[in-house]
Amino acid sequence: MLQYKINENLIKEGDLSAFEIFYKMNFERLVRYARLYLAEVNVCEDIVQDSFYQLWIKREIINPLKPLKAFIFTTVRNKCLNELKHRKIHDKFINFLLHDELVEKFYQFDFCDAPVDNSDSQKVFINIMHDAIEQLPPKRKNVFKLCKIEGLKNQEVAQIEGITIKGVEHHITKANKFIRDYLKTIKML
Repeated sequence: MLQYKINENLIKEGDLSAFEIFYKMNFERLVRYARLYLAEVNVCEDIVQDSFYQLWIKREIINPLKPLKAFIFTTVRNKCLNELKHRKIHDKFINFLLHDELVEKFYQFDFCDAPVDNSDSQKVFINIMHDAIEQLPPKRKNVFKLCKIEGLKNQEVAQIEGITIKGVEHHITKANKFIRDYLKTIKML
């Protein structure tokens, strides 16, 4: 491991060799840091790699008083936290889908009379549900996601969206009907 300090101004000025030295000096340490948040080494390496890319792209606009190490560690931390947040939302979405009555009907549907393993069926269904949700009007989509995916109570959603609790219930009812109709049009129900 390289033990000498590089001139950070060279990196900020676009010196590729200084950047490569900085990269080699910090890559493994940043991966270990990312592993404090995430277990998968390959995901951590991707996050660190992307963080270095962001550093290179933003090198000219980085605060000159802020050390590059601080920038890169902060970037890695934020990307790890974003990954965890994304996973949490994704897991809530999956749980919502897996506990809905539509799933039960979905598994009764036969794709071209060919056996499909449940994990493939689940992925197909999730993609179809995602497409259906994305086609909802913006306000209805927000209400639906906040209630069904984020798990917020109707009263909380009403406050966030600036509507009444009845309005929230109306949007949920309409969203459920639209999704069922959407699945019928593609012969999923």
